[in-house]
Amino acid sequence: MKKTYTQEQAPAFQFYANDWISDPSRMAMTLEQQGIYILLYSHCWRAIKLPYDYKILAKYCGTTPSVIKKAWPNMKHLFHKRSGYIYCLQAEEERHRQAEYRMKKQNAGKKGAEIRWAKDDVRQD
Repeated sequence: MKKTYTQEQAPAFQFYANDWISDPSRMAMTLEQQGIYILLYSHCWRAIKLPYDYKILAKYCGTTPSVIKKAWPNMKHLFHKRSGYIYCLQAEEERHRQAEYRMKKQNAGKKGAEIRWAKDDVRQD
């Protein structure tokens, strides 16, 4: 199914190494849990939401449902559940920041065009 314009998103998200290294949530996770989290974050970035089903999440992460079930308590605070799906909070925040940035640049472009074309109109008179 083709995405509509409002569903389109950037193909990438900002990843700040300093934030990742110093994040208390990350420090509380094992290396395996960190890998699961970043994979789920990446899949949420692409798909926006994922089914809240350990079997499906395990497939996304290349592991078993029991590993996901064991890891989930240490990372569930980084996601929110709604209607049987999970959404990555960090991905949602980044998506919102990118949308605001695009809108800011779009408005600046419109304002610049209005000023430029208004100057051209004055010269023609």
